[in-house]
Amino acid sequence: MTDRSVLVTGAARGIGAATAERFALAGWRVCATDVATAGLDRLADRLGPAVNPRALDVRDVEDWRDALESFTAPSGGRLDVLVNNAGILADGALAEADPQRLRDVVEVNLVGTVLGCRLAHPYLRRSPRPRVVNVCSATAAYGQPTIAAYAATKAGIGSLTEALRNEWLPDGVGVVAVWPSFVATEMLDEAGDLPAEDVLGVRTAPADVAAEIYAAATARRLLRTHRRIGLQAGAMVAASKVAPDLVTRGVVRLLWR
Repeated sequence: MTDRSVLVTGAARGIGAATAERFALAGWRVCATDVATAGLDRLADRLGPAVNPRALDVRDVEDWRDALESFTAPSGGRLDVLVNNAGILADGALAEADPQRLRDVVEVNLVGTVLGCRLAHPYLRRSPRPRVVNVCSATAAYGQPTIAAYAATKAGIGSLTEALRNEWLPDGVGVVAVWPSFVATEMLDEAGDLPAEDVLGVRTAPADVAAEIYAAATARRLLRTHRRIGLQAGAMVAASKVAPDLVTRGVVRLLWR
């Protein structure tokens, strides 16, 4: 596996850092990207030369082009796996939210993922078994109050994954989404009081998500487009699909009251 390469966005901390570590320890070349370069430097110091830290604003087309071109040059322009993980959160009532913060959430989470897929595509096509792993969220199973913009972007990522799974089938590029519930990350710590977190608890660690991402990236065949992580995520997504809308809305109100 030493000749395989992966680019991970949002890798300075949390799920992204755990994912970069998981691939690096398996012998992959890792391009760890983020706007928070200090965190990337600490990651590279800890994991060694397998990790190539690079500043990347996922909203910026030229940043994407520069990162992809420089990282893939040693492999003849080939990228084996793209992990779209970068994301930010705006919590609180939408009617009271800062409009610029809402725009940032949409642009980082959703636009950044779309751009990453688009700009990485020609590099992925050069791989014998290319994969895109998009980090979604169980909060997208049914729109969540107080994190409406975040949940909406994750729902969009789920839809994007389904579309590209079919669109890129002729190119041999596999596309999959992972769906964790609440994960013990700094982003969750920095969020305000989320009532559903108190009810459901936080039972997933970044390493758990990283393990699922690695499994999705390396599986010989992709049997599922969506991979739920943990019982909470599986239950939330399954219930939203089979329960009557009135019941689902009632449960959501109870969790997020």
